[in-house]
Amino acid sequence: MECKHRTPIIRDRIAATKDSVKAKLAGGESPARADNALNLVRAVGGDVLLFSSGHFIRVLAARCIELEPSVHSMSFLLSTASLSAVGYEHDLSRPVIRLWNDTHHVRTPQDRT
Repeated sequence: MECKHRTPIIRDRIAATKDSVKAKLAGGESPARADNALNLVRAVGGDVLLFSSGHFIRVLAARCIELEPSVHSMSFLLSTASLSAVGYEHDLSRPVIRLWNDTHHVRTPQDRT
């Protein structure tokens, strides 16, 4: 049963969400936002766990290893619920990608049978 009085509200929310996503995709994720996140993480001086969208993680990884995100970030394939890790070899001057797109913890429908 459809609640007709709610349909316009839901339709407006869906349209607003689509417009927001389109605007974000058109402008892309901000390298400055990634740089800010990296600076905050480096200031902690220890291990940090971040959760974010795949788009932002791609930009963050590119900035971490000093690549231009507008050229390289889409080259980093990410699956849903994957794990990735960036870090350093010896010191902050040698950033590395330690782990990328690990999905071993994700169970597939075939695993459940």
